[in-house]
Amino acid sequence: MRSVKTAPEGWIQFLRSLACDNKLKVVVGHGVGAATDGETLWVPALPEKLTPDDLVLFKGNAFHEVGHIRKSNIKFFQAFSKEHGSFAQFLLNALDDVFMEGAMATWKKMASRYLLDSTMVLINRGQFRDGSASLGEAVACYCLSYLTAKRWPTVGAAEIRIEANLRKHLAEHADKVVPALRNLLDAEFPAVKSTEDGAALALKIIDLLKMLAEQEQSQPSPSADDDESQDDAEGSSASDQSQSDDTNESESEPQGEDKGEGKKEESEPNGEGKGDGNADESSSDPKGEGKGESKAGDSKPEQNGDGSGKSEDGADDSESDPQGEGKGSGKAEHAGSESNSSEAGEGNGAQDDNGASQSGSGSEANSGKSLQQMVDEMLKEQLGNQEVFDKGSAIEELAKGISSGANEAYKGQPVIEGLVFDFATGAGKTEGFADGMPVVEADKAMAKVISDVTGRKANVMGNRLRALLANREETDEYDARNGRLCERNLHRFALDDSRVFAKAEERVEDTAAVSITADLSGSTAMARDGSSVAEQIRIALTLIEKVLHEVGTPREILGFAPNSGQLNCMVKTFGDNHRVALDRIAGMHRLVGGDCTPIGDAVLQAGARLMGHEAQRKLLFVITDGLPDDVAHARDMTQTVLQGGVEVIYLVIGSAKACTWLQSANIKFAHAENAEGLIPALVSKVAEFLK
Repeated sequence: MRSVKTAPEGWIQFLRSLACDNKLKVVVGHGVGAATDGETLWVPALPEKLTPDDLVLFKGNAFHEVGHIRKSNIKFFQAFSKEHGSFAQFLLNALDDVFMEGAMATWKKMASRYLLDSTMVLINRGQFRDGSASLGEAVACYCLSYLTAKRWPTVGAAEIRIEANLRKHLAEHADKVVPALRNLLDAEFPAVKSTEDGAALALKIIDLLKMLAEQEQSQPSPSADDDESQDDAEGSSASDQSQSDDTNESESEPQGEDKGEGKKEESEPNGEGKGDGNADESSSDPKGEGKGESKAGDSKPEQNGDGSGKSEDGADDSESDPQGEGKGSGKAEHAGSESNSSEAGEGNGAQDDNGASQSGSGSEANSGKSLQQMVDEMLKEQLGNQEVFDKGSAIEELAKGISSGANEAYKGQPVIEGLVFDFATGAGKTEGFADGMPVVEADKAMAKVISDVTGRKANVMGNRLRALLANREETDEYDARNGRLCERNLHRFALDDSRVFAKAEERVEDTAAVSITADLSGSTAMARDGSSVAEQIRIALTLIEKVLHEVGTPREILGFAPNSGQLNCMVKTFGDNHRVALDRIAGMHRLVGGDCTPIGDAVLQAGARLMGHEAQRKLLFVITDGLPDDVAHARDMTQTVLQGGVEVIYLVIGSAKACTWLQSANIKFAHAENAEGLIPALVSKVAEFLK
């Protein structure tokens, strides 16, 4: 039998195989988005055929959600979120995603391929959280992208963008925080083997950020006077033009275009600039054309664009207000280099007029904030439930666009919903429901009556169908390290490869699978010639079930439009045995009497379930008494199922007028007045139908 490794490309086939391999219940549609609760996987209603990128995204999301079911501790995650808050929840989700997807990639190569390819689809579309919203988002996004890029380097494109945003939020603190965070991830993440380990690492990351913030708080910040004296000593501040002042108790040695000698009571500077002033004790040593400051006891020089300066007495602090090429204040607290600009994003941070670091919109918002303030605000952030590379949200968005008609690629395509695959442990033992449908109650007494009527009539049809529907036995031979010595493998000795033996494995391959959906609407209850169509349908179903049992064809039987008000009921699953099927077919009489005949929806549901089967050939028999409620819809749904690779054959019992819409739509059908005539009618057209 095929598994998910070799499943066909359609998402329905893939989903059924994935559910079977992992013993899961999968629900398609029912108004629920892409999600899991640890036991059931929900996916939204989608068309039968998806574009290549959307199909990759769907399969990647399916493996992601199955990974949470297989590897994540969802109950622990929920408890951790309640205890530690939104940021811790988002951070743990990011770390758990890396751990879980890594485990899935190891489990199956196909999972690794689709997880990576679907992530790259989101990156190429720009459809991921990049940390631009807040510091908390950036920290968690960076952890996930950095660790994922170590496994899959192509994800590095997103990592660069996320790190740039992280540095913008951190501003001047980035060069301290980012390397420390990276070192912690490198040291601790290899030990993460569970959701609980991821939670421990998340708390360590929070503690690291708190510790870095406390270290910054404990370091004394330099005072304004210290900054001024340091600037004067290093000569880092400068005025736009050189100047020279004579004071009673100081000497001035300007550097620039003008040079002069200052005496105790007389100054004769040379050059274009002229200045005079009186001050008790001052010293000026401006350099260059930038901002500068002259602090000289009680002097307050003012510079004009022509280089002339005036000094007034009686001022404790001096201000420089140059006018010309560069205009700015030369106050002590703004003089020189007030703060160290940190590199943010991909480039170096620039300084504004006050010397503060500018690295983009994020640093502007955080300019002047301490790391302690940033961390405190981060821990209070509400980050929501959306993941960094949220494939589930992307699938939900796709489904909404399709249902609203906004997605041009899927215009006019019907969506498949209400589909359930239940392979969970113990699901086959449930008597009340199977795959989300009520199971028909068996009626052994009625089954015996029908068996007496049908007798051995099924044998004729069985012989005609056997060649087309019989299972095929095949033998696979593969290389092995033990078994029968194989001559064609002897060259492996030279390659130091011990696989020089061969083994053979026989398997039974399903050539065809059959699904039958039978009409239970109220119109079938009408009596005709002493017997109702509903009775004839049960006899026909019994005959077909016996034929397919003799052939050995996998099959399931559904009833549509039961009196319970639901679309379908389950008569026989692919896993139920022949005896159970006959008893339940007999019990269908209890459910006859639905208010409508929704043939279109019934065909789509049965056909979609059959699309997920591994068989190479798929046949859908629709047993009905004739006209659907909506002929156009029934025709369109039949064409959709045909395009999905399922052969649809209508078996009509009753009036020949009910076949008119099938003839006009060129749909295959066989007609008979009663069940006994239906089997010969179908057999006579086998060559035409099953080419």
